Amino acid sequence: MFLITQGTAIDDAEEAGRKEWLSHAVVAGDYKTALKYAVGEEEATMINEAKAGKAEGSRKQKFEAAVGAGNYSAATKLAVRY
Repeated sequence: MFLITQGTAIDDAEEAGRKEWLSHAVVAGDYKTALKYAVGEEEATMINEAKAGKAEGSRKQKFEAAVGAGNYSAATKLAVRY
């Protein structure tokens, strides 16, 4: 049996609010704010991965547009080299 106190309920509500603001910041692309709401390395890693994924998606989109437009000079600058 668990005893739920008023303090626990407030803590749970605050935690839910923190997670909601973190999620909102990530979706909005405001990674600096999201990191302020992060608790622990796992959440910080998730935010940094989301940021990297968005940057890669933007790069790919620009690359494809440059190739489609025949702007091979710009495409070369955006190409990933292995």
